[in-house]
Amino acid sequence: LQLGVFHGVEFAWVHANYPTLKPLVIAVNEHPYLRAVLVVRAEGKIGAAANLQGKAVALPRMSREHCRLFLERRCCPPGEAPEAFFGEYNQTGDVDDALDDVVDDRFQAAVVDEVAFEAYRKNKPGRCARLKVLQQSESFPCAVIAYQPGALTEQQLQAFRNGLLKAKDNPDALPLLRVNHITGFEAVPSEYNQELVDILKAYPAPAAK
Repeated sequence: LQLGVFHGVEFAWVHANYPTLKPLVIAVNEHPYLRAVLVVRAEGKIGAAANLQGKAVALPRMSREHCRLFLERRCCPPGEAPEAFFGEYNQTGDVDDALDDVVDDRFQAAVVDEVAFEAYRKNKPGRCARLKVLQQSESFPCAVIAYQPGALTEQQLQAFRNGLLKAKDNPDALPLLRVNHITGFEAVPSEYNQELVDILKAYPAPAAK
């Protein structure tokens, strides 16, 4: 394989063992970083993630890795699986479904992507006013397309890079970007390697099974 696509945190795990891998471009959704948020009812009595023990919590289907990791490692006690800690752990529906369920008190909390939550706030301001962010995740590095030096020529890499960077301006590419929740590809920022180091410390790679 000449190119690989990784969640940013996954690339941090892999890069720790294969430091010669290089990022070609990052895939961005509005911001050059990712965050997850734990959302509860504004007038509820949930004051901390620990209060969610035995409660019903939603994680929208197709949630990205940063949302899953945040829920598993920051919203649950260390070493305890969501299925065991929460009274109900639902992974169906989309972001709107999950947040609507929290508003209507069918679920007591939901973990969603921060950009998706802001879109919900814009589209449903009245319902969103009944919610609050209880906890915010660390900043995760964006997904990345990576390569191993020598697998492709510099001319080939530059052609891939240029094509991806221009994708957001190509009407034919926009539907594919939207369905993958990407607003565009961007050049790898100078601080990306430090972001990998930081997220690796905060979220070490899972133990091999």
